[in-house]
Amino acid sequence: MVGLRHALCAQMLWLTADHKVLAHRRPHNLGGKADWSGIPKSLRGRSKELRKNMTPPERKLWRVLRGNGVGFTFRRQHPIGPYIADFYCRDAALVVEVDGAATHGLPAAIEHDKIRDEFLRARNLRTLRFPAAEVEHNLEGVCIAIQEACREQFSPEHAGWIEAGLIEKGDILFFGPELLPARAEKVVKTPSEEEVYDLEVEGVHSFITEVCAVHNCGSGTSHSFRTCSIARNFGLRAQVRRAAVFEIWQSRNP
Repeated sequence: MVGLRHALCAQMLWLTADHKVLAHRRPHNLGGKADWSGIPKSLRGRSKELRKNMTPPERKLWRVLRGNGVGFTFRRQHPIGPYIADFYCRDAALVVEVDGAATHGLPAAIEHDKIRDEFLRARNLRTLRFPAAEVEHNLEGVCIAIQEACREQFSPEHAGWIEAGLIEKGDILFFGPELLPARAEKVVKTPSEEEVYDLEVEGVHSFITEVCAVHNCGSGTSHSFRTCSIARNFGLRAQVRRAAVFEIWQSRNP
């Protein structure tokens, strides 16, 4: 069984590992042991060098990002595995790159960027790329795009259905009828033998529980742990009405 709890609710929700939870994954493993061990030695000094020698467009964008101009905290020239990101926001799982026209249009550079972006994507990181000229001449538009991308990390419309067994501390769950974003504060994984039931209400498989939104997809719901106890508290009719909301996102990541 998997137990989930976040800051907005004192209850612990227990699910089978194959239950799916509406969530955003936070990057948890960028290599190494949560220290500098995952960063090649050749890059440890390179990031400092790049900070001193930022291009004019990078400096222009950094003046906005460092002042919390988009509402999120960014780091500049931040090492991630074998790469150094121009700008990185951990809370939004976002990397921002400013591409110079001189090199980034070449086939070799395009292929390098593709491999790099795939590496970051595999670690639940999204990459936004902006031409240097765009930063120079449309800084406001660039900042709006960055801000919107950051907010998407906390939006249910852009969340996915993640198996409960894959949820980790720090991932974003969605709480209550308003689907408020809340970071998972405690995740407990324990072997257990329980009698489980597959709940279905008028063909709808998505439910708002006491803790977060879940989608069983044919997986079991633990009766003894009262996984969907919202039915007890608010009545079955209210549950059906609220559950119907999730049909919008069910097709995105069933």
